Amino acid sequence: MMIGSALIALAAPALAQAPAANAQAGNVTRTQIVAELNAAFGRVDTNKDGTITVAEATAAQERVTAERLAEESKFVAARFAKLDTNKNGSLSLAEFKAAAPPIRLPSGQQVVSVLDANKDGKVTAAEFQAQRLRMFDTLDTNHDGTVTQLERQAAAQSR
Repeated sequence: MMIGSALIALAAPALAQAPAANAQAGNVTRTQIVAELNAAFGRVDTNKDGTITVAEATAAQERVTAERLAEESKFVAARFAKLDTNKNGSLSLAEFKAAAPPIRLPSGQQVVSVLDANKDGKVTAAEFQAQRLRMFDTLDTNHDGTVTQLERQAAAQSR
């Protein structure tokens, strides 16, 4: 597991970055992947004997972990600095709340527009219920008037 995760972390550029010629089209060739994997293998096989030992895999894993921790620490520090508006090194409740995303609800006009099936500018009880009842009927696969846990799970798996 540890060897696999170190190799995967070191080989990730092989899958994420295509050479410039093919990057625009989104194409990556098998040859390009093999070249990137060989380079990643070479970074782990530090004694260049053509094999990866547990010690080399452990060292690679430690390098990858240290790199990720450094990136995360840099991100967290930058985010904290942005939130700490008075630059006193701590976050007040007001600063913390200011960072919360705003609550965005559709306007009344948007709600009526979505629910108003006949577009008369008003929503009847039937129009109000229609969308939710369509969803219920879709989930109630045996049409017995009850949506069971199994039916909900089946719907979730089919998404």
